[in-house]
Amino acid sequence: MVSGRINSPASIRIASDVVRAFGGSWEAVERASTVDADGVHVIRRSDIERARRGETVDRR
Repeated sequence: MVSGRINSPASIRIASDVVRAFGGSWEAVERASTVDADGVHVIRRSDIERARRGETVDRR
């Protein structure tokens, strides 16, 4: 699990990489994520890798 400040350079870089893996679509990221009890979108690392390979990921 990655931890740190929400707006740290590292967290912004990770978020950018995740959105890029999903073709630049925040909507695709949301479809691939689940929402935990705190309302945080959680995406499996394996789903990010699948998206990078061009596979469709939809957990909703």
